[in-house]
Parts: sequence; C-alpha cells; structure tokens
Amino acid sequence: MATLHGSWIPRETNGHLFIWGETWRTKAQISTTANEMSSHPFGMTQEELTSFLDSHGLSIGQFLEVSEKARSGSRKRGAQQHHHRWQSQIILLPTQRSCQGEPAYPVLSSKLFLDSADDSPDDSPEGGHWELQPWQVQGVSLEPMAGVRFLEALPLGSFEGSDAYLGGELRFWSQVMRWSLDLLNRGKFLPGLYRLPDGKVRAFWQPLLDSTTDQVRLEKYIKLMPSACCAYPQQVSSPQLTLQPTNLQPPNLQPPNLQPTNLGQKATLREQPPNLQPTNLGQKATLREQPPNLGQKATLREQPPNLGQKATLREQPPNLGQKATLREQPPNLGQKATLREQPPNLGQKATLREQPPNLGQKATLREQPPNLKPATDLVKAQELLLGFLSSVVNTQVRDFVKGESVPVVESPMVEWLRSLSSNLSSNSETLALDSQAFGRLAAALSTWNTPVQQNLVTPTSKRLRQNLFRTCFILKPPSSDQENWCLAYGLQAVDDPDLVVDAETIWNHSGERLEINQRTIEQPQETFLRGLGLATRLYPPIEPSLHQSRPEFCELTIVDVYEFIRASAWRLQENGLGIVLPPGLKPGTGAKRLGISLLAEVPPQKKNQRLGLQSLLKFKWQLAIGDKTISKREFDRLMALKSPLVEVDGEWMALQPSDVRAAQEMFKGSTDNMTLSVEDALRITTGDNNTLAKLPVVKFEASGALQELITNLQGNQSLEPIPQPASFQGQLRPYQARGMGWLAFLERWGLGACLADDMGLGKTAQLIAFLLLLQEEGTLNGPCLVVCPTSVLGNWEREVKKFAPSLKTIVHHGDKRSKGKAFAKAVKTKQVIITSYSLVHRDATTLDGVEWQGVVLDEAQNIKNPSAKQSQAVKQLSTSFRIALTGTPVENRLSELWSIIDFLNPGYLGDRQFFQRRFAVPIEKFGDRDSLQTMRSLVQPFILRRLKTDKSIIQDLPEKQEMNVFCGLSAAQATVYQQLVDDSLAQIEEAEGIKRKGMILTLLLRLKQLCNHPALLDSKGKKTKGKTGDNSLMSSQQSGKLRRLEEMLEEAISEGDRGLIFTQFSEWGKLLKPYLEKKFGKEVLFLYGATRKKQREEMIDRFQNDPDGPSIFILSLKAGGTGLNLTRANHVFHVDRWWNPAVENQATDRVFRIGQKRNVQVHKFICTGTVEEKINDIIESKKQLAEQTVDAGEDWLTEMNTEQLRDLVLLDRSAVIDD
Repeated sequence: MATLHGSWIPRETNGHLFIWGETWRTKAQISTTANEMSSHPFGMTQEELTSFLDSHGLSIGQFLEVSEKARSGSRKRGAQQHHHRWQSQIILLPTQRSCQGEPAYPVLSSKLFLDSADDSPDDSPEGGHWELQPWQVQGVSLEPMAGVRFLEALPLGSFEGSDAYLGGELRFWSQVMRWSLDLLNRGKFLPGLYRLPDGKVRAFWQPLLDSTTDQVRLEKYIKLMPSACCAYPQQVSSPQLTLQPTNLQPPNLQPPNLQPTNLGQKATLREQPPNLQPTNLGQKATLREQPPNLGQKATLREQPPNLGQKATLREQPPNLGQKATLREQPPNLGQKATLREQPPNLGQKATLREQPPNLGQKATLREQPPNLKPATDLVKAQELLLGFLSSVVNTQVRDFVKGESVPVVESPMVEWLRSLSSNLSSNSETLALDSQAFGRLAAALSTWNTPVQQNLVTPTSKRLRQNLFRTCFILKPPSSDQENWCLAYGLQAVDDPDLVVDAETIWNHSGERLEINQRTIEQPQETFLRGLGLATRLYPPIEPSLHQSRPEFCELTIVDVYEFIRASAWRLQENGLGIVLPPGLKPGTGAKRLGISLLAEVPPQKKNQRLGLQSLLKFKWQLAIGDKTISKREFDRLMALKSPLVEVDGEWMALQPSDVRAAQEMFKGSTDNMTLSVEDALRITTGDNNTLAKLPVVKFEASGALQELITNLQGNQSLEPIPQPASFQGQLRPYQARGMGWLAFLERWGLGACLADDMGLGKTAQLIAFLLLLQEEGTLNGPCLVVCPTSVLGNWEREVKKFAPSLKTIVHHGDKRSKGKAFAKAVKTKQVIITSYSLVHRDATTLDGVEWQGVVLDEAQNIKNPSAKQSQAVKQLSTSFRIALTGTPVENRLSELWSIIDFLNPGYLGDRQFFQRRFAVPIEKFGDRDSLQTMRSLVQPFILRRLKTDKSIIQDLPEKQEMNVFCGLSAAQATVYQQLVDDSLAQIEEAEGIKRKGMILTLLLRLKQLCNHPALLDSKGKKTKGKTGDNSLMSSQQSGKLRRLEEMLEEAISEGDRGLIFTQFSEWGKLLKPYLEKKFGKEVLFLYGATRKKQREEMIDRFQNDPDGPSIFILSLKAGGTGLNLTRANHVFHVDRWWNPAVENQATDRVFRIGQKRNVQVHKFICTGTVEEKINDIIESKKQLAEQTVDAGEDWLTEMNTEQLRDLVLLDRSAVIDD
C-alpha cells in the first residue's frame, strides 16, 4: 500500500500545495552522479501517482481545472497546463545508513510508526542510525484554489482501513484548511493592500485572528504541526543545492491529535458576532468615502458584508451560562434545536468532508506526542502556517466575491475594490497606483483597521502575537455595603489567563516596557488604550469611564451585570479581549446552577429477585445550588430578592428562568409521579442525561448495592479476580478470572455484557467458567443458548466438554434436530444448547418456546446488520441475561456497536434513528468529541476489551499459544468424502504390498484435499489443473475450514495482525490467494515451489519490511517451511496437517524465532468426524515422542490393516455441517 504526502510550499505570493507519494519497492541501487541530488527510491512516478489518485477519487485533472478556471476564468487551457504542473522538489527525510557503509535509504513514513512503537523486526538489513538527508521527489503542484479543493476532498476518517494512505502532513493541512472555512463563515477577514519588493501594489484579503478562540487554535496548531511540514525547502531541486546531513531524530510524520473547530454545527458558525467584517462590495457607499472615525459608534464593522450569508442568524449571542460555550461544544444533533447538519458554504460545493474527524478515537493508536520544537522552529512553523492561511483565505474570498458590482467612477478606491473581487491572477491582483494614491489609500485602510492591526495576517507579515498581553475586564462583586458591581480594567497574559496586571499599575508605568513576574509587556499603556477603544464600540457602558484621565473601572448595576454575562462578554472575547468572571459565573462546568440533589438506593428485594435497567430505585431529592442543598424557605428568600444574580455562601450565581419555574413546580407537588430507574442513574453518572423534572442534577449520591454497581461500572477492569469454579477443568489466567467475575457481576444486575477481548485471549473459557460459577452458586436454573457461526459449532461442543464436563450440552443442528415440544422437553435437563445463527431465524418458533436463562452470541459481529433476519431473531428471544463475545473493536463501527448493545440492553442507546442523529452523525460526519465521549461513557460499562499488547495481559500469556481449530464438513464435502472412502477401501482390500501402500497414501491425500475444499478434486477424484486465480467454484459454504479461516483472518486483520497460512498443496494456495484477495480487498502473497528466487526474495522483503505490505502470506509447507525469517507475523494457520509435529514446528519457527517481539498464536485446523480428527488424537497421545523426529509424515499409516484403516477414515455424520 502506498502513502500520499504533501505540504504547503511558500512563495513570495500565494505559494502552492505540492503532492507526492511513496510506495514500497525492493531495495534498488540509487544512481547518483556528481552534482546531482539522489532521487527518492520509493517515490512514485508520474504514472503511479496519477493512477493512485484516480483510484481514490482524487483525479488530479479536476483540481488543475479548478486552478486554471480561477486564474483565467476559462477551462480551455486546463488540459494543456496539466503537464507543466509536474515538478521536482527537495525534501529532507529521515534516512538510515547501514553500519557497513551500504547506501542510505529514506525510511518509509509508515515504518516510522512501527519503529516508534518498537514493533519492527530487529533483523532488518538496515542497522544504522537516523539522519536527515535531502532527497529529490517528483510530484504535482497545485495552485491555492486547486489545493483548497484537493484538501477538502481528502477523507478524514480513521488512520486505519481505507483512509490509512494519507500522510500526517496532509492530514494536518486539511485540518488547517477547515479552520480557514470557519474563519470565512464567521467573517474573520478584512481587505488589505501591500506593496511588493518590485514596487507593484496588490490588493488582498487577510485573515483576522483577533478572537480568543482563534488565538488558542493558532498556538495549538503551531505546536502540533508535524515536523515533516517544514521539511520542504522553498525552492525546487537544483544541482547546486548542497544540504549537509544532520544526526537528528526523524521528523514527526504522524498526524497530530488536533481538535479544530466543529465546522458542521449551527452554533459554531452562525451564532457568532459579526465583528470586523469587510465592506459590502455590492454597494457604492464603501471605503471610497471618509474612513470611519474610531470613536464613533456606527462603523462599517457593525454591518456584516453581503457575502451570501444570513446576518440575522448571527445576531443572538450564545448563553454563557450553559455548561459549555457554543463555540466549544456542538449542539446535540438529536435535539429539536438543531436546524442544520451542514455548515453554510461560501459558494463552494457542499460536501460531507468539511468537518474534521475526531482524532481522539481509538483509530489514533498510531499517534505519537509531537516533537517539542525549539523557539526557532516555532517561529518557522508560525510563518509557514500563517502563510498558508493567508493564501487560502485570500483565494477563497476572491472566488466567492468575483463578479461583484463596483462603482463605475474611476478612483484608486474603485480600482482596489475591483481587484479584490477579481479572479486570482497576477495581472488582476496588481494595481496601477502611483505613490501618492497608494499612500492615501494605505492611510485610510490603516486608520480603519488600527484596533485589530496586530491580529491581521498579511502576505508580508506572518508573525503574530509579538505582544502576548491583551486588555481584559475583571468583573468584581459588590461589597456588603454596596449595590453596584465593578468592571475593572487591566492587561492579561494571553498564554496565562491568571496573570493579570491592574489598570493602576499600568498607569503608574509610563515607559515602553513593563516588567512584572519575569514577563515583559511591550508598550503597556498603548496596548491597554487600544483594547479599551475597541471595547467601547462593543460594550458602550464602558465609554463614560474613558473620559477620565486614567480610567481604571466602571460601575454596573445588577441588570447590567446580567446582560454583560449573557450577551456581551462573549462578544468581547471574540474580538481578542480578556474576560475574568467570578467562579460561580464562569461559563462551562464551573457555572453554578439551581438544580436538584439526589440520594438513591436499591429498594428491598425479594430473595433471588433480579434487577435490570428498568428497575425502579428509591430516592430522595432536595433543591441545591452547586454542592449546597437549600430548603424551600431559602428558595423563597432568593425569589424575594427578585434579582437574576444571587449570592449563596459567598459565591455568586445566575438564576435561569427555566430552572426557577421547574423548582416552583416541584414544590407544588408535581414530583409525585417522578421515578428514577437504574438506567436513569447510569445516564446521570455518565453525563448523558443530567436532568430530572426539568432541573439539572447538580449532585448525585448512591448508597448500598447501587453505589457498588456504579463504582464498578465506571471502571469495569477494577473488579478483582475471583476464584475459579472447582469444577473447571483447567487453570484460568488472572485476566480471565477478572473477566469471569465481570460477567458474573453484570449478570447479578440483569445487565448485558460484551466480552471483546483480542483473538486468542480465551473468551470461550471465560464464558464457560462463568456458567460453572452460576452452577456452583445454585443459580443456573435454566438452559443457556449459545449462538455461534456454523463453523465453530464443533469447537464449542469440545470446549464445553473439555473445561466443564459437568455442564450437560446438546448441539441443535443438522437435519435430525428436534423441534417444537420435543425440543422444549429435551432442553429442560440441559445447561448449554449450542446452535448457529442461520437456525436462530429458521427455528425461531422452536427457540421462542423456551424460557432461556441466558443467551450468548459468539462472534457477535454477525448481528452487525440490524435489519438482517438473524439479528432480529436473536433480539426476540426471551432471557434473563445476555452476553456477546467478539474479538473485533466494535467501538470503531458505530452501526455494529448499536446493534450489539441493543441486543444486550434493549433500548439503552435509543432506537436506530435516534442513535444516528444523536451519535453516528455528529461523530462520523462532524467529529463531535463531546458526543463521542458521551457515547463511550454510556457503553464502557458493558464492554470489556483487553488487547494482547496490554502490559497487564502480555505477562500472563505464553510466548507461543498453540490451539486446535475444529471445523465440520459441509454437506457437499460429506457426500464426496463418503463416496471416496467406500470406493477406495474396496480397492485397498484387494491390493497388496507397495500397491496397497500407494493406494492408502492416495486416499489420505485426497481426503485431506477434500477437507480443505471440494474444488481441489474433480468429479473423478483427481487434482484440479490449477491455474492461479481459477477459483470460480470456490465458496466458503462448501468448506467448513474455509469458512472458519475467513472468520479468523477477518478478526486478525481488524486487530492489525499479520498471518502465515501453511498448506501442503500448491493447488490450494493458487485457489486461496485470489479468493482471499477478493474477500478482503487486499493483496495476498503466495510462495510455493515454482516461485522464482527473485520473486521469493521480494515477497519476503515486502512482508517483513513494507509497513503497508500484505498482512496475509500463503506458503506451501515444503517451499516455506524452512530457511525463512517471517517474524512480522504473529499468527500461523496450518490449514491442512502434515501429521508430523516436528515438520509443523519447523514451519511455525518461521515466525517464532529470534527477532519476534510479540506473542505468537498457532492455529491448527482439523475437520471433525474425519480422518483428520482421529489422526490428531493419535498424535496428541504420542506428541512428546513425535515432536522429536522428522520423518515421512504418513508412512506409518500404510502399515494399518483394512479394519484399522476403515475405523480411521470412517465419517461421523453427526459432525457434518448442514445449514
């Protein structure tokens, strides 16, 4: 798999986005001549990059046409210009040089992830040190508008699966581009004018970063910018360019954990103040007239521009009394208040990609903390970032306002306006102004934007925030003998809001610098006055105090204070001014509210009475403000004050009218029908629902058993392991004992549980031990239904018999299975009934007729489609408890997660449509971190997932786990098997000597082929004339082995694992390779005897060293069983048996050897009821001796007499899979 890279390359004007790609190749000789820069050996060619982009829906032609159209307004030249966009670029890349002095190679970016996680093999041919060296790559250059469209089209999903091809620097720039969309939607840009070094004058649109939100974002983006973004020198490659390598750490190529603004929410884009808007280009009354007087109240900035946006939507400020500001927390899309799910779009085509994803999800496992940049690097990062932002804002505004009418009277102002609304090209941007006209226009603009000049990003000034202090306003409550509040003035450190310098100190220091707390404030009085002047226009009550010679504060009435908190404070913050509020009045979680305090407990229960999510709790309520409860008398006293602001225990808070009305209703007795269930308690503690009777729950306490439930559910891995049942035949590992105890804990509360441990961690054993625990406690009083894929029916039966022989078990399967009353009677005396997903629907009437004590779903991802008949059937089963077992990371698939949780705890996440609105859309479309966190809090109590890589788990695991995988024959296989046995035994009985031995070996060979798949045999029992890719007859329904192999590979791939598949038959590999490639949509390697040496080496090299190489490698046992080093794999699948453990161990050692850093799981496939199972039993009984010798694997079988052979190959019909 290839990786797409790219970064912004700054130029004197605009700059461009350079796109290139890297792909794995075998180590090729780097040809370097004198005075020539080495070409990147893994860099894509023009044809490769074009094809790669086309295959991902990113055809470069469409973006180049956008660029040509933006420059010329015509598409005629688009196709002719494509060739000229291809160019060379020098890039500094981490390079590894061999200690033996071999040629240096740039390290693939995706390999850096593996190395940083200490997850790469030690035997890599490179063994040297890291250093940065210049490499020449070929790529395509996109002008600003084309670059914007390209970044907008990039997928912003997880770092795994289909979106894993994007490099970290491209992800970063796509996030910054979406920040520019947010700036445009909030009107954060102004027109400008500047002179080029050659004397030419240009008009431009400049970003305005005056709000606190944008300044914080700027700092975050600068610190989190991947170092790879700065690895692109501005000039294209040149033979004269000389760059010395440096011994440095490799650049940070991984995507940073960013959380840009939520562009998809109405509250984020629309409910912002219209501040510092550009002029209305469609009107004659513009800057052509007298520039506004900054002391006047009516200014151009008070009217939003006519840029296609609805100004009325911006007029209402957000409620700062809410838990979080609307700019920081997107609205709940499941609520009626949400009007739109997509952001307004400045003339651009609306897409679902305009919102950055949640980079904090589980998909970010490969992220690493960003490199700590020195001060000089931070300066460079800021200049690069602001250069990009300036260019894309200028480009996008021009694209939107082009064609706007301007006055017909010729003047410098009109020419400037015409240039601002023209297409982006060198000719239209340049103004023909003499020095006098330029001076007058520049002076007018400077006067107009003086209050925000330091926060404007211009093409010539890309370093903001030289003065890290801003004017701030501190709201102070009145003393006991005063009525009015004080709004004090001062200066506040932008990077440390707690550092505030009061106005008196500022006026007492008239110098150019003020030293305080080891910080220097440049021009303190000028900065202070500039902020006061801006604030006056945004909040008029300040103005009277400015008539004093040394203004330090102003007084506000209680009504003024309430209005200031609700409607003005946020406006001041959006314009780069600081606000300091009393603790109880701060927006967000610190705000005190009138609410309800609850004390809940479980009511007395009858013996053996089970609880559940809908069980009602006993509770007491009291009115409260924060943590303090208040009586009705105290509440009446507060109401008598008739003030929107009240003081409680020395702390001020704002009373919301809706809270007051709800409290009054509660005191009137409207709570008589109010109930509180276990589910309500869980939602309150997880933060999903914090209201009761229309009042916020400000305090919640639980006692007794309810407290135990909540404590344990909030940290489900904190449960201590409990002793395993005495009747369990085996030894549970510590983490397995904890898993058993966790299942038992949730069962006691009647709550569904999802055990989602990694493959190989023993989910089956934990479930069986849990059932034995119930049996020993005397609470297993009814049958438990286990629903699993058909391919593992035999495995389940064997595992129950192995670990829990005391559990009476039947398998409900096959054409002779009982139904109706006969089935109900048969299961009464049994504890475990095992059936398949296909039969749950087909035998729904029979299964519904039983009152199940428990229903267990193995491989629960089989119900990921809620509309499927089998999904609906399992949800209709009546049962006391429900358990789901799965090895896939269900939290990464929201639809699958909802279906499984809805089976476990029906209705807990709402119906499917509600879940889509409340969680799926905000998380997947808008990257809503708050919705993600709420959803995780809701489902976390019911999901226990441990990974093989967890430190607490890996110490409990052996380095190599060997396990048998039992699979049944399909009906088609069974028919051919029986016929083959009958025909062959008749012939063998009449044969003698060598001929007889040959016939026995032939029979065994054919039976093994048949156990793999009938496609390996034709109608005469001969091998197929295998051609690679000839798998038209292949189907997993025809083979139990293939079906189970698919399921296990899917789980392994979803966990990021790699596996080797060993087979004795090259024909099987030829069929298996294209089949698995089609199944998983990924390349599968296949090595066998006919593989040429060069191909063999390339395959091994790719599997071992290509970070994005194939994760599945099929090898014939003879060609790949010895002499290879494949330690990148951690799964080994022996799909057919050599029947000699020593030979199989040699193959397994391709993985389990020096250099292996992970635990290895070995899966040996065995068809139940066939010769494979019986020979396996014989080998297991003599395993210790058999492992020590390597000889002809099956010769000993030829010494059997006919009766012994008949017993060996006889088919057990009960093991046949019949769907």
